[in-house]
Amino acid sequence: ARDLGFGIEEIRQLLGLWQDRSRASAEVKALALARAAELKAKSRQLDSMRRSLERLAADPRCVAIGETGLDWYWLGKREDVATPAQQHAAFEWHIDLAKRTGLALQIHDRDAHDDVLRILDEEGAPEKTVLHCFSGDMAMARECVERGYHLSFSGTVTFKSAHGLRDALDPRIARRVGALR
Repeated sequence: ARDLGFGIEEIRQLLGLWQDRSRASAEVKALALARAAELKAKSRQLDSMRRSLERLAADPRCVAIGETGLDWYWLGKREDVATPAQQHAAFEWHIDLAKRTGLALQIHDRDAHDDVLRILDEEGAPEKTVLHCFSGDMAMARECVERGYHLSFSGTVTFKSAHGLRDALDPRIARRVGALR
């Protein structure tokens, strides 16, 4: 099972469930979540949130920064979605945080494949990079695997229309598919 915290307080509560890291199942992942597409905060609030996330990321029970990334799907469809510039800034900051803490970076990418890969190139991806709920095609999967990234797939791979996604599960790239271990 995987437990996810969605805000600063939820992350604190989640980490509080495990008083001793050794008791936490290897399957349980504490994620310092701050989805870039939901980070529409004023500068002072954002600075405060970043300081809080840095403290939470330092907790030894936290194993990843994310989910973070870019989500172009909701642009223009919802008013509460961060602008591309806000999403870029948040993603870049999370990349930096993952590198500073040595934690894995868990990436959400929806309709933004090229931009996600470009920013990872520009900023330098952390050693452990996971594209969760992978939605790309074979070419992107191959590109990610060549860069050393891990991929995880969700139930969308079973959708009748998901031919390209199923192609991305080619056995030649399967060694990089799966959960962060």
